[in-house]
Amino acid sequence: MICNTFPVSLLNWIDCASTSNISGKQYLESAVDLALMIIRRIIQNQAHEDEILADNVIVHVSDSSTACSNSQILSVDIEIKNDVPTGLVDHRKACHALGKLFLLLFSKRKSQSSWILEGAHFQRPEIGKIALGGNSTNDIKLLGIEEGESLSLTEKRINRSNEVSTRKSTKRTVSASSFLRDLGLPVSVCRLVSDLLEADNDELRSDMAFSFLEEVEAEMLQLSEHKNQFLYDRTCPTRALEDTTLFQIGGDDALFGRELELDTLLNALDRVASESNNTQQHNIYSGITKLPREAVFISGHSGSGKSSLMKKVTHRCRESDWFVVDCKFDEQMDPLMTILNGIDASIEGFFEKSWPHTLSAGKVMSESILTSIDREGINQLCILVPNLSRFFPDVANPKDLVGQSFGNGVIGAGRNRLDYLFHVLIKSICLGSKLVLSLDDLQWADTLTVTIVLNFMSTIDQTLISPNISFLGGKGGLLLLGSYRENEVEDDGCLMNHIRMLSQSLSVSFISTAGLSKSQINDMLSAKLYIPKRLTSSLADVVHKKTCGNPMFVKEFLKSIITNRMLQFSVKSRRWVWDEDTLDLISITDGVAELLSVKLRILPSSLLQVLKIVAALGSQVDVRTFKILDQDQLGFQLHWAHSLSIAVQEGLMEKAGSVYSFTHDSLRSAVYNLIPPVEQKLLHKKIGTSMMKKVGVLDPANVLIAADQMNLCHNYVTLSPHERINIARLQLLAGKHSMSTSSFEAARLYFESGVSLLGNDDWHSNYSLTLELYEMSALVEFINGNENSDSILQKRLESIFRFARRFEDAFNANILQIKLLGSRGNYSNAIRKCLDVLSQLGESFPEQIDWTLAESCVAELKNITATLTKDHICQYPKMTDQSKLTAMKFMNLITLYAVAHKPMLMPIVSNRMLKLSLQFGFCDDSLLGLSMAGYSIVNFGSDISTGYRVSKLAEALIELNPVRQALKTRLVTIWYGHSKPYVEPIQSAREIFVDLYNQCMLVGDVENAMYSWLFYCNLGFHIGSNLDNVEKAHSILIEKTRKFKHHTMLSAMSSFRACKILLCPGVYENDTEIADIKTFEEIRTIAHDSNNEHLLWHVDLDEMQVRFWFREYIPIAKLSEKYRNSKSKRSFELLRKFYDGISSFSFARDTGEEFWAQIGEECVTFWTTIVSLSNWNFENNLLLLQAESSYTKGDFADAETLYEASILSARRHKFLHEEALACELFGIYYCDRGMAEKGWDKLQLALQKYSEWGALGKAASLEKFMSWVNPEHFKKLKMME
Repeated sequence: MICNTFPVSLLNWIDCASTSNISGKQYLESAVDLALMIIRRIIQNQAHEDEILADNVIVHVSDSSTACSNSQILSVDIEIKNDVPTGLVDHRKACHALGKLFLLLFSKRKSQSSWILEGAHFQRPEIGKIALGGNSTNDIKLLGIEEGESLSLTEKRINRSNEVSTRKSTKRTVSASSFLRDLGLPVSVCRLVSDLLEADNDELRSDMAFSFLEEVEAEMLQLSEHKNQFLYDRTCPTRALEDTTLFQIGGDDALFGRELELDTLLNALDRVASESNNTQQHNIYSGITKLPREAVFISGHSGSGKSSLMKKVTHRCRESDWFVVDCKFDEQMDPLMTILNGIDASIEGFFEKSWPHTLSAGKVMSESILTSIDREGINQLCILVPNLSRFFPDVANPKDLVGQSFGNGVIGAGRNRLDYLFHVLIKSICLGSKLVLSLDDLQWADTLTVTIVLNFMSTIDQTLISPNISFLGGKGGLLLLGSYRENEVEDDGCLMNHIRMLSQSLSVSFISTAGLSKSQINDMLSAKLYIPKRLTSSLADVVHKKTCGNPMFVKEFLKSIITNRMLQFSVKSRRWVWDEDTLDLISITDGVAELLSVKLRILPSSLLQVLKIVAALGSQVDVRTFKILDQDQLGFQLHWAHSLSIAVQEGLMEKAGSVYSFTHDSLRSAVYNLIPPVEQKLLHKKIGTSMMKKVGVLDPANVLIAADQMNLCHNYVTLSPHERINIARLQLLAGKHSMSTSSFEAARLYFESGVSLLGNDDWHSNYSLTLELYEMSALVEFINGNENSDSILQKRLESIFRFARRFEDAFNANILQIKLLGSRGNYSNAIRKCLDVLSQLGESFPEQIDWTLAESCVAELKNITATLTKDHICQYPKMTDQSKLTAMKFMNLITLYAVAHKPMLMPIVSNRMLKLSLQFGFCDDSLLGLSMAGYSIVNFGSDISTGYRVSKLAEALIELNPVRQALKTRLVTIWYGHSKPYVEPIQSAREIFVDLYNQCMLVGDVENAMYSWLFYCNLGFHIGSNLDNVEKAHSILIEKTRKFKHHTMLSAMSSFRACKILLCPGVYENDTEIADIKTFEEIRTIAHDSNNEHLLWHVDLDEMQVRFWFREYIPIAKLSEKYRNSKSKRSFELLRKFYDGISSFSFARDTGEEFWAQIGEECVTFWTTIVSLSNWNFENNLLLLQAESSYTKGDFADAETLYEASILSARRHKFLHEEALACELFGIYYCDRGMAEKGWDKLQLALQKYSEWGALGKAASLEKFMSWVNPEHFKKLKMME
């Protein structure tokens, strides 16, 4: 739509507005906008002072009849006269001319009356005295006005640089300013016009007179954009003070000087939100879910505004339905509990919303948790995050966990369990909703917390979610916000190292909150005091000089000078006034701490005393803690309820529910530092002692607080022997509470503190307490698995072995000693230690074990288990003999390490365990012994069917056990990865390892978790899963083994090499180290050096696998030779038999030697037995062996039938890779027999199937072979002949 414009002179526009019925407010706002247009046109046209006349200004409006309407002013022009001199513009003269023009504009041309300029007297409106809401004496003093003082008295303090001196003023200027004020115009406009009119007088010119037109434009723009602040004067001092928001609780939301930083944060937020709106890539087959995520870290000094930036973002997230977890660390509270409490509070808030989005997000989150961990895991999560139980009312029961052990025989198991639970919980939240995790003051987070959180950010896609989960896509995502004080963290410390590692795996942004500049402080002062920036610049200079731009310091400094009447609101001047000279004399030697200290010292003593108690307790306190304090013990009365309420009103504290916290940690430090150092320790002792009197009724949170208080003082105050022992008992109790919530690092510190309070004499005088403290200290070191854990753990164990009064008192220490040896790969000494303990328990084992003894034990096992059923075993009594229970534990430990180091012990130990169970009753270890028996029957008795039945019986009994999760993790290698895949469809057997991985991580058993993932990956290879997915899963496994420093596992993953070779053309020829995986020979060296038969077997099998797929049969024959006569049936022995059989038939055809044909037939016989166990898994392989046998024998018709049958069987049972293999061997058969075209067709089909499998390297190798058997190639040869 085209809008018609009408030119109107400025004077006509003013006259029109003066005679119209618009309000004074409308006219003023229109005049300000018009004045901005005029100054911009003057600058654009470079107009001289002689051109800046009202007669030369043309206003273009859309309707000449309503020209005064602001919305209809379109533009402004300045008419240029031909006789005006050219050259540079004299800005001062131009400003003066502009001042006269603005005087006409804002006065509505009343200034043109000569009698006004000659000094005609006008009665000024009576302003009166300051009107304070509520007549508060305190408010009057806060503004710098004594009660009853008149306005004329306060105006004597007006800033000399901001109030034009009468010595420098002219009659014209004073008259214009007074005249405009009498017309009711705002101070900002009066001052603007006044300073413009003074611009041309060098002699009597004030400091604030304009010098450049651009300054005028900037001020007019500010007035135009913020009309409410600058065009309507405050006349009430109380209202003016409120508008600054300096003394309001919580202040305002404005962030000055942080625009760029806020943009960086919001951009990261928007990127995560945008990516999460796209359908997430959930790979059902690998159980890996891709989630958009970013991290932003904010650094700066204390008080630099880091927290304010984070609050700004989290506030926006809450408005946008993000799941927000707010965590602020402090010096005293356990960092891990800070995060868990933050998650708990967020979930509590989650239930307060009933929006469709939150209901949907809750459903996804709970479904993800349910499918990732079992009931025991959910119970553990609900202990850590109590409100989570509201999602699982029919499942969660934390009482089920009472008495459950920590970890599963691996050092660091508890820490690993906690790590995994956190990963599952956070990823489940992310699947259902966008999550922002806000971690403030990370400099106070411990190594464990930093490691768990930042490792999760980089490995979130590796957290395995069960493939059974119905949620395949959503709107999830994760933004991590972290802040830390840059001067309180080391560049090579834990936090910075983890941040650097994190930046290598995802997008990480860094923000540094430096001090505010003078310009930024000026922006803030102008906005808060409602004074144009030009007039606050002098105050900004002083504030910046005193505070160095630290935002918190700036705020406290302003509050201080208002309180001390150095910055006050003048009703007469209708603005805030100050004196820079007075402000400049202020001396602040200790920064914001000094200001806060002065502020605190004037508080009532009762309030200050309560604040000191809170500061001694930490940055926050629950009212329940105050209720249990013994005031007689403290030595003074606490009116805490009233005092805390006053503290909130004064802006010193914030209240959330029953918790009070300081508004800033600097404030807490200032309060605490008011207490002399010696009295600090005494106060901690008084508080701790007061709480210890009620230790029997204290909730866990207050037990920890009491222990913390005593830890802060017991090294600095004199304690009686009785006090030392009581404090040691308190530390033991606090440590146990911490362990129950998986706060293992906190527990370690409590136990360490308890031990430090004891002496060697206490082994005699307080034996039970001392023994328990040493045992718990050793246990938590084992669970935690820190770098220094070994030395501390060993030291504790040595003390126990030295001072234990009875052999039984050292049982727990012996178990930890054995687990420590096993965790470090010292299997030989671990087994020897177990045997030594068992010998003292009356359970001796022969020193020399041979195959005959092993076979004898297996025969007994088969007889014993022949009639055992689930109902039969359930009727047996529980084992109660403590000696036998202990022996069963140590025999169970032996089997942990015997699988790899001394496998012939397995049938002997499992035999003894089963006999003891049948004689003395069953226990948890009996079920593991039963599974070991099944493993032994398979491995040493060559009876897979019986061994499978026995192991299946053990699995069924374990499912009935309350601690089934911990027990099932022990079956990863001996049952799930050994006997089970022989009988059950291998595809379904593979999926079990997803749940097993989760369960192993849940109990902290990283070793078996890694084996679960390894079996999951390897079985993926053996069932013909897409090799690209298998390779990705292997890559994740490599990263995990590096993370957990599982070097044996890293060496064993040579199947990754096979996968890469089949994927990548040309890799095999180079045979160099791939992705840091060692060569086969290097792994064999490791296996020989460590006497690890298990590892040696797997590296040989994996090399056979690689050679087999490339039809390199000679190395296979050499590798198989040492295993052909072995009586042991190792895991995947059937694969070796298959590779050996195919290779041997090939050799038999090539050499004509009966030896090779005989080996091949033995393999056919073996596979015939295997197929009886599972037709689904093995039929196609047997058919292929039989086809090769018939081909070798010359029975070609039978061979062709068997080849076709093998192809169809592999296709029917979904073994894509073995279908390709059968096609390839069938094609080679045809080619060898001179039927090139038939052979070519089968090879083409094989090539297609290999490509579908993703075996591009194998496909390339086959294509090279096919180039020699191409029928066209043979036709050319015949033509040449």
